[in-house]
Amino acid sequence: MKKNKWIACAWIIACSCSGSDKFYYDFSSSALNIWLGRETVISDSIVYNFAYQKDFDSIVFYVRLTGIPADVDRAFGIEAVEGDFERLYYEMPEYVLPAGAYQASFPIYITKPKGY
Repeated sequence: MKKNKWIACAWIIACSCSGSDKFYYDFSSSALNIWLGRETVISDSIVYNFAYQKDFDSIVFYVRLTGIPADVDRAFGIEAVEGDFERLYYEMPEYVLPAGAYQASFPIYITKPKGY
């Protein structure tokens, strides 16, 4: 009885693995992973204190490409979607990931609000 069970399992495994089901990586697909924190430690948010800074500073964010590096520069932009930004001036210009690169770091420039 045990022998029949093992034969049935082997038959099911052999039938479920057919040679025609091939998986291919889509080389035309790529995306950017963007995060704050450090290069190896990801943070989902950041708290910044102007108490010990001058009037102008920057916060660094990191970018890593998923997919194959392109042979042309890749331009991208980011935007703030939520938070307390009424009194804060920040500048996020268009960023460029250079040709052939798969990771980089970029600054977000911030200016201290009046009255701090």
